[in-house]
Amino acid sequence: MDIKKFKETFHFSYDSTVPLYMQLASFFKIQIQAEELRVNEQMLPEETICNILGCSRTTVRQAMNLLAKEHYITRCREKGTFITTPKVERSMDHLYSFSEDMRSLGMIPSSQVLKASIIQTPPSTVKNILKMPGKQTAVFRLLRLRCSNHIPLLIEETYIPYYLCNGIEQFNFEAASLYNILINHYKLRLHHASENIEAIILSEKDAKLLQCQASSPTAGYRIHRISSLESGFIFEYTSSVTRADKCTFRIDLYNNSNLSQRIQREYY
Repeated sequence: MDIKKFKETFHFSYDSTVPLYMQLASFFKIQIQAEELRVNEQMLPEETICNILGCSRTTVRQAMNLLAKEHYITRCREKGTFITTPKVERSMDHLYSFSEDMRSLGMIPSSQVLKASIIQTPPSTVKNILKMPGKQTAVFRLLRLRCSNHIPLLIEETYIPYYLCNGIEQFNFEAASLYNILINHYKLRLHHASENIEAIILSEKDAKLLQCQASSPTAGYRIHRISSLESGFIFEYTSSVTRADKCTFRIDLYNNSNLSQRIQREYY
């Protein structure tokens, strides 16, 4: 972080009702979101910030604690404080679209297509899940690395019955949203999805794609998703992998059984 630029761009507003530490934390959040401060960039030491602003160590520490709590920074003993990936929260109480959710949170979604192909004879597990009618066997397989603000978050492997999306391989899924294509081009009426989440140790291949440190095994989550149409036919099976240190799950439970559960997945 450039000391001169920090001196020129940030000043406390002493007339504001917003506490000083929140003003400082908000400044850093904006800089991180605008990518003026980039992931893995080292922050100025707290003592240096105190000297530049002429404020107490408590004010700076409160600001840093808030940034750490919201996963904007991470502290490394004897190394310093570094910018990390901001938390991304997405609700699981509606049909999930990665691209739409990232944009709604002010993030820039992107995808790298690792594989896209038509499989005439899918694995038996996939075939049993999709429960395709009659003699239908062909599926469209799409394997993507999903990123937010250019940071890898998910490896998604999706299978869709080909009879529902004939010709879908022509689309560029590094630019197009899969759900938008299914809804707008193929006129499918997406209705319901269920997810099963399990704790795993990432394979070396997945850990490399998700930019994990290679020094030790990395914990992760595998998310199995089965989605159906209003007609009841299953249109999607997706198996996703993410790092455990980049994702948390929250479930809100209600005593009244008439109220739906609210489940959220958070990336950071």
